[in-house]
Amino acid sequence: MSDQIPVPAALPALPSASRSTVSVTHFSMILGLSGLGYALLNAAKLWGIPPILGELELEMSFAIWCALVLRYQIRLIRQPRQIIEEYHDPVSCSIASLIGVSTLVFVPAAAAYSLIAAWSLAIVGIAWHLGFSAWHTARLWRGNRNTTDTTPALYLPDVAGNFTSAAALGVLGQPDWAWLFLGAGLFSWLSLEPVIKASIIHGAALAPARRPLMGIQAAPAVVCAASVLFIEPHIAGPWVMLLLGYGLYQLIHGLRLTSWLKEQPFTRSYWAYTFGMTSALNCCLKLALGGSGAARVLAVPLMAAVSSFIVYLGARTLLSR
Repeated sequence: MSDQIPVPAALPALPSASRSTVSVTHFSMILGLSGLGYALLNAAKLWGIPPILGELELEMSFAIWCALVLRYQIRLIRQPRQIIEEYHDPVSCSIASLIGVSTLVFVPAAAAYSLIAAWSLAIVGIAWHLGFSAWHTARLWRGNRNTTDTTPALYLPDVAGNFTSAAALGVLGQPDWAWLFLGAGLFSWLSLEPVIKASIIHGAALAPARRPLMGIQAAPAVVCAASVLFIEPHIAGPWVMLLLGYGLYQLIHGLRLTSWLKEQPFTRSYWAYTFGMTSALNCCLKLALGGSGAARVLAVPLMAAVSSFIVYLGARTLLSR
């Protein structure tokens, strides 16, 4: 895709898809739905609930993902200009990395049934991640960017993409490659966070349409921790707890912003909150299985809160169609 294509002067920060339109924002739903599926499977090991609940949740998530991919391809054929505009918007273009991330999250589920399917998903997801992030980040390095366009969405290409790639490769028995991707994601996160927080704290308040992006702010730490546990399932070291603690602390701050966020009417972009929430939940469940007392205590309220929130988002999404 050429960088020379003219870009409209003003585009919405988060494209609001119509009933017949699928945008990259829709793929954020997959992160929450699949994350809840993995949580239910982990809860089955910890509390003895029927594992079929988690399996059905993952199957439903995959079916929705397939439908989104198909509809997005149809839109690419019918409305290529609109998609090009989205990819050149300084904020919403980052969200396109979710196409690769939402592909990679199914690798652990697929690996339980077919290594061929799991490797296929991993290759496609990692290829999208590397290709898109190289194009996206190279544009950032050219500068000439407004401070107001620096939002938590910037974490998605370089941080979320690398962490989910690491998790997928860890599941597939490639720890060396997995640690390489984890390192890329970790140091990308550490370098981006000061820039993003400085923009949020010292810049103008985010416009209501962009405020759902704040849901991404809590994700890097807990997604990193979750990825480590996919690479080394038996690790329950202090630094994994450090990552979990920081992510949960960010989620607490997010709760404080509820009234501020409600100035933006319901939008599917609120699914951005679920990536961090389900990653934190899965970390707690896995650490509880490993014997962590703190994680065991946190797992119960987190399971109730995250499940309720995802059910609420699902109902609101269906009603808004």
